[in-house]
Amino acid sequence: MEIRIKERLLKDVRAANKGRTASAQRLKLARSIGFKIPSLEDAMANVRLAEEEERIRRESTKGGKKVGARGEKHGGHAGQVATAKERRLEQGKDTKGEKAAGEKVKDARTQTV
Repeated sequence: MEIRIKERLLKDVRAANKGRTASAQRLKLARSIGFKIPSLEDAMANVRLAEEEERIRRESTKGGKKVGARGEKHGGHAGQVATAKERRLEQGKDTKGEKAAGEKVKDARTQTV
């Protein structure tokens, strides 16, 4: 329970710094009860650590492939679908719907007497 209170106080310090009055009131109440209120630098330390971890995780993942300990051959089903679509576009083949649309446009262009 004490850990949750400390985490809440850290969050309240950050929110009160942004101007949230409810957090400022909660900090005032906690101070009157006797809790130690962390400084803004302490409250922001965890945020900076989380942002750094997120940045590292983003850099270690490239195009759906994990570069880390467990490499993946592809980015899952969505990665396979995108790859199949790219292959089809490179070959210049049209899908059934694209062919039908092309024929419809072709028929619309021809003049009837």
